Amino acid sequence: MNESNVSQMFSRSGVNGRTRAPLLCPALMVTLCLTAIGACTERPDPFEKALDAVGGREALQELRAFSYEAAGDRFESGQSVNPEAGPIRASSFDLSLLYDVENDRLSFDWRRQVFDPLRGALAYTDVVDRDFGYQIGNNSVFNPPDTDASRALPSEHIAAVRREFRLLNPLLYLRTAAMTEGAATIKADVERDGRTYHVIEVDDPTYPVKLLVDAESGRVARLKTLQNDHIWGDVETEVSFGDWSSPEGSPLQFPHRVELAVSGQTLHTEARTDVVVNPEFAAEAFALPEGPRTQVDEVAARRGALSAQYHTRWHALGIPADQDQTFVAAAAVAGDSEIQHLTGGSHHSLAIKLGDGIVVVEPPLNEARSKAVLAKVEELWPGVPVTHLILTHHHYDHMGGIRTYAAAGATIVTSALNRTYVEEALSSPHTLVADELAGAESPEWQIEAVAPDGEFSLERGGRTVKARHVPTIHSEDLLVVHVPETRLLFVSDVYMPAVFPAGQPLLEPFSAWSQGLREQLPTFDWEVEWIVGGHGGIGSIADFLSHFDS
Repeated sequence: MNESNVSQMFSRSGVNGRTRAPLLCPALMVTLCLTAIGACTERPDPFEKALDAVGGREALQELRAFSYEAAGDRFESGQSVNPEAGPIRASSFDLSLLYDVENDRLSFDWRRQVFDPLRGALAYTDVVDRDFGYQIGNNSVFNPPDTDASRALPSEHIAAVRREFRLLNPLLYLRTAAMTEGAATIKADVERDGRTYHVIEVDDPTYPVKLLVDAESGRVARLKTLQNDHIWGDVETEVSFGDWSSPEGSPLQFPHRVELAVSGQTLHTEARTDVVVNPEFAAEAFALPEGPRTQVDEVAARRGALSAQYHTRWHALGIPADQDQTFVAAAAVAGDSEIQHLTGGSHHSLAIKLGDGIVVVEPPLNEARSKAVLAKVEELWPGVPVTHLILTHHHYDHMGGIRTYAAAGATIVTSALNRTYVEEALSSPHTLVADELAGAESPEWQIEAVAPDGEFSLERGGRTVKARHVPTIHSEDLLVVHVPETRLLFVSDVYMPAVFPAGQPLLEPFSAWSQGLREQLPTFDWEVEWIVGGHGGIGSIADFLSHFDS
């Protein structure tokens, strides 16, 4: 009998303190000890080791509430100047956190400074009481300072912030495992960076979580799980923990340094102070104000939990975009019914009928938005297929529905600078939330890449659509789209037509972003009268130029 045989005979199949080792007589115990290599010592249970490292099972079970202060940074990987660039530093924050463990109530008091891509100082509090929530203050950079934008929180928002909060606090998963029979399973050890980690998999309503427990210290060093991303599908989320210590008066240990990464890119860092265990909260700490209540939607909550990182990334940018934007309005451009500006939300598209096909410019946000746009296109031109989808640039909010168009058979027109980026997005696995492309029996797609010094041109039915690069400090792969017959230009992000008063300087960062468009447009042999926006409305080229004349 070798050492592994002995280990298997003594192994545990549960993690709640119930051993299921076979009964052995003393004589056999002696024989096994003499036969095994080394001392006859039962291997410590990884789960019990993890419990002991955070202060013990009893202390964890008696955890009723906790609070802490935190300061940190948020980073964004989908808003860089090009697909190869690393994440930008989007915002910094200070947070006062209160959590009523027994009653599952949360209070997040945020003070956030947004740097990039937009700018603003925000102060607001999210209060969550089970399935209900309310936001007090202003969490949008688009609102003037001191705006009171208080509102009932939608189910997507509540589920997303609750999910990320748990991921940032591993004690909650240990507590669940300690108090719920069968909630955790011991997996095989893993080696990483020269260290050994025990792996404890804990059940989670959204997706199981793996706790990586340092074999020496017994502390949870990392947490791993999967989340959904509308572009990249099943993305690995890893949270690392450090600087563990006990707050005054409690044996429990809390991590004071936390870092969250998605697909290997850090999106969230925070340092914690003033941790208090089992504080007495004021009666009003979790009170929901009078007024509109959350319209509880279990399907939306499930969607928010699965894609929590998508929602919290929006929050970090100071742009509240929790709910799917499925209302689509259509407006003819320059009186031409075969060119429609498709609006109705924060991000817009353009549909152009070319003979027996349609070109759509911009697939923003997610599949829900793209399906709604395609439904509107079908309503406008029944039976006419979308043959081409033009992607203006790689930013995640403008690329989120690209897979829907590929599934519909449209050729994807994009900058050659991000062809690989697009190919990877189209081939990424989507199993947590299976989209149209993932559901296709034999998914295929076509990509037409526009060289930096080249031009895309498609002519059908007496109408032409063109696209060329206008690299800017906002996005080096930016394509602008031209329809010569109506002297129309479509542009995203760098300028928002009909938003800024004509004759006045543009606000930053739009002044800097649009400088590249102003400088390069005259070098094209394009006649332009109208500008249509991926944001904003429809304006004239004269209005655009007037911002610089002033």
